[in-house]
Amino acid sequence: MIEPLTLEQFKNYHEANGGKWFSPGAMKFFAARVETDLINGCYFITSEQFKCPGHATGKRYFTIRKADMHSLSVETIGTFQQYTTKAAAIKAAEAL
Repeated sequence: MIEPLTLEQFKNYHEANGGKWFSPGAMKFFAARVETDLINGCYFITSEQFKCPGHATGKRYFTIRKADMHSLSVETIGTFQQYTTKAAAIKAAEAL
């Protein structure tokens, strides 16, 4: 397989091979947003926000993800919603 150069290319490979990680339903469930393109060729940042009907919407937090080019899966690096700012998550991903 050719290594993707962008997150969009990875998403296309992922979905073409049955992956659902980026599906609208999954993204909506977690109120998730993809915040960056690939960093260092495999990492990207997402943000998620707790939303519960009838309750105040929670703060948006940031997570480092790894696009695994061999299994075409997405892995969480560190812990889910580990970072309070996008800048902190990007800095941490760049250091990986």
